Amino acid sequence: MHSVSHEEATRDLRLVKTYTKFEMTQLVRSPGAMISSLVFPSLLFAAFVLPQMTGAPDPRHATVAVAQLCVFAFFTTCVFQIGFTVAEMRHEAWFVFLRTLPAGPLPRTVGQIFATTVVAIAGTIPILVLGGLFTDAQLSAGAIARGMLALLCTTIPFCLLGALFGYTLSLRTALGVISLASFLLAFLGGLFVMPATLGPVFDSISMLMPTRGPRELVAAAFVGSQVPWWSVVNLVAWLLIFTAGVVWSFRRDQNERYR
Repeated sequence: MHSVSHEEATRDLRLVKTYTKFEMTQLVRSPGAMISSLVFPSLLFAAFVLPQMTGAPDPRHATVAVAQLCVFAFFTTCVFQIGFTVAEMRHEAWFVFLRTLPAGPLPRTVGQIFATTVVAIAGTIPILVLGGLFTDAQLSAGAIARGMLALLCTTIPFCLLGALFGYTLSLRTALGVISLASFLLAFLGGLFVMPATLGPVFDSISMLMPTRGPRELVAAAFVGSQVPWWSVVNLVAWLLIFTAGVVWSFRRDQNERYR
């Protein structure tokens, strides 16, 4: 029995590698998603952050601004990439067939997350470069390393949110709903402007959003300050909620198609 489990684990690892390679190949063949992940957050940085930094040098404020746009890059990449991929796969005969195979959805999902994480990391590079060149953000090697580790912690809940969208929305409605929901959650979570500057009511509402906890976690990592306890609670709570939602939506979709 032990050897069977070992063989299954080895098989799953090979499948994860294969799916990751497949997803990266798809991105290279259709680079639109990768280009938008690289360009769009940088344009928002130039539009929202740089004007706020002009004439008001504040290293901590600038560092937090860079951090929250990095969270935005991760958030939008994960939600859009996973959401559209899942919605598209549900309507393609080949992927419908793959779901009948004994390997299950886990290796394919992990491969998608790995490929999406690579794109998300690439999307933060222009933001870090712009922040280092045109603001007073303190982006030392240690700060960037801490920030990247914190960003990686946000990958799973963001990807799960994308999967939840993908399993509950049709391909026709996915673009509009994911776009609207992503920008609304990004704004409410303080990824464009500092939440405290919009008043205490907005700040309180923002603390409940699935984007606010990751923002605080990543900002604290970049700045080197203590992580607020409630941001960790926020992250874990939404992780559990999204996990339950994905399991429910996957089983519902599975029942509708195969039973």
